[in-house]
Amino acid sequence: MNRERDLPTLLPSCKQLIDVFPEPFVIIGQDYRIQAANRHYLEQYRASEDQVVGSFCYKISHHSDTPCRNHGEHCPLDEVFRTRRATHVIHVHYDPEGNEENVQLQATPILDGEGNVVAMSEAINRLGSPDEAKRKLLGHSPVMVRLTEILQRVAPTQTTVLLQGESGAGKECVAEYIHHNSNRADGPFVIVDSTTLGEHLVESELFGHERGAFTSANKRKLGLIESAHGGTLFIDEIGELSPALQTKLLRLLETSQIRRVGATEFIDVDIRIIAATHRDLRGMVQQKLFREDLYFRLTAFPIHIPPLRERKEDIIGLAEYFLAKIPDNRHKPPLSPQIQSHLLNYDYPGNVRELRNIIERATILARNEPLSPVHFSFLNETAPQQQGSVESDESTARHNNVLQRRRPDIDKEEILAVLQKHAGHRVSAARELGMSERTLYRHLQKIKSDSAIP
Repeated sequence: MNRERDLPTLLPSCKQLIDVFPEPFVIIGQDYRIQAANRHYLEQYRASEDQVVGSFCYKISHHSDTPCRNHGEHCPLDEVFRTRRATHVIHVHYDPEGNEENVQLQATPILDGEGNVVAMSEAINRLGSPDEAKRKLLGHSPVMVRLTEILQRVAPTQTTVLLQGESGAGKECVAEYIHHNSNRADGPFVIVDSTTLGEHLVESELFGHERGAFTSANKRKLGLIESAHGGTLFIDEIGELSPALQTKLLRLLETSQIRRVGATEFIDVDIRIIAATHRDLRGMVQQKLFREDLYFRLTAFPIHIPPLRERKEDIIGLAEYFLAKIPDNRHKPPLSPQIQSHLLNYDYPGNVRELRNIIERATILARNEPLSPVHFSFLNETAPQQQGSVESDESTARHNNVLQRRRPDIDKEEILAVLQKHAGHRVSAARELGMSERTLYRHLQKIKSDSAIP
């Protein structure tokens, strides 16, 4: 047998390869005709392969007889063949019933052996509804493709998952993705932010209490754990839990039972637990700050969420997505090459959350003017971290130490003073206060509520 001669028959076909992609995916020629489509594309447009392959892309997705550039949209195919570079755009597509839906397109050139563009691949992320968005993870960088593949494998299971990664990297979004792609998708998704629960109330908040359990317990209260029955409980920043609560959580993982404060009997709960932390739990175990047995229960399936600087291919797509989602925003994607250069040359210590804030801040600065690089000049105020330098390592260590501080004694005056010091920039303020930006946001919401600010 000639193994070299037989080898090509073992290689997968184009259709088999593109079926691996978790979103609708097509290959389009320069004449706008679809050359191949994966099963997700066929399912989205409820069409057979014979109806799609050979048809014009704008006929299928836009219900139009002419290319999208004739209708005021930026055509990714024209851009890819002109520049020989990948591009991201936000388009309006139509579902089979003719309803409009927002989609994000990632278009990538396909080159021949001489480097000429012969076709374009196009991946489609549907952004039309909040529920649909929760089932998607934006980004097509190699690390995100690998992450999505891992998540799709673990989502249908009942395994406890531990999400590890820097603050702002998107751990909550990943937890929602797991939930909405599991068989618990119709159940509740309950979030526990360990950094915002006061030490004296945390047990009641998590486990609930019976009437009369303590002075102000006028009636029975269901805790967050019990509220997640039939769904998923997401415990964010689990490294902040006290030793006593770590013990109770371990019992929950081992027995699927809890006991409300003031109760004498245990009750069964049917939940799946996803935990997240930016801290080094293994190091905390060695320092006797975190229970070893709980650590091993949580790390049944650990997943690392990559920081944004490790997937820069996703930055422009994410930026244009955030830009398109700003309410009543007159600034529409795509972003100019100059703005894209600004965004790509920044290292995002605050990760995806910081990118979202950058886009929001730039649109506020632009007001009625077109977005330009000058509206992103504030990025120069914080020099990008240079990986590998002593200064960067020391800065990162200081940053992590600050984030690891617990702030149970934080008060309104300190929060507002630090926020004013940083001109309202939440990422910088949260960093100085030693908390995540989401935690700062929740503190601000509470201040707003307590002050009765409309």
